[in-house]
Amino acid sequence: MFRYLARNGSILLLVLIILVSFLIITSQVRRLRNASLPERIVSTTLYPFAEGALAVKNVFRHAWKNYAGLAGARDENARLRKENREFYLENLRLKEALLRAADTAALGPALGGFGCPRVTAHVIGRDASSWFKTAWIDKGSPSGITRNMPAATMAGIVGRVTTVSGWTSRVTLITDPASAVSCITRRSREPGILVGEGGDLCRFMYVGKSADVKKGDLLITSGLDRVFPEGMPVGRVVSVSKAGQGYFQDIEVRPAADIKRFAAAAILLYRPGPLPPEPAPGEKGVR
Repeated sequence: MFRYLARNGSILLLVLIILVSFLIITSQVRRLRNASLPERIVSTTLYPFAEGALAVKNVFRHAWKNYAGLAGARDENARLRKENREFYLENLRLKEALLRAADTAALGPALGGFGCPRVTAHVIGRDASSWFKTAWIDKGSPSGITRNMPAATMAGIVGRVTTVSGWTSRVTLITDPASAVSCITRRSREPGILVGEGGDLCRFMYVGKSADVKKGDLLITSGLDRVFPEGMPVGRVVSVSKAGQGYFQDIEVRPAADIKRFAAAAILLYRPGPLPPEPAPGEKGVR
């Protein structure tokens, strides 16, 4: 007997442990439910699998909730980003509208002293060429605009209308090589012709070397070209040279208006009166 126990002691101990565990589990099941022995055996056998399945179910349910929450947060984030972009663009549009309104409002008092009606226009295009300097505006013949009417900002003139269509017009800027404006220096009243150079500066031409012109002098329109009213700001002299050959000074002028960046301009509906008729031959003072 003792030999048998010594030889098979570990097996018997294992069987004893299993029986004790089985009794403990069945006692727990009995507390919950008064079940028959087969039911208790089945319940005890399947209980660990059911617990494992429940745990796996809880893990997947928790993971699905997290995924659904992340997907919802991602959609909400995308919606908020879209709204933020829309608000940003709307803010830019409103700021631009305020700037345009401010430019338009400032043109009235600045150009109200020239005794002629005016039409406020906005720039809708510019010449892509680096040589020709023109701008297209959003007003045309229905607004009363015709060729050779002056365009100006509150800082000074920018050019003259050279082409008019139904709803738009082209303005040749004073920096264009084809532009010519009759000017005088405000300080010394020296006359000359302002000609564009195709860049940022203009040149004050046909000014004799004995003329009194200095750096910093302000040029204003003389009115003799019958395009621009008299006294409008044109630009300031940035350099004067008498060293070259010939009879005239070399004078560079920077326009008073920001030719590159102006967004609105007043088109002066300026129509100069007719020139006085020339006296007929034989009249007094005519030989």
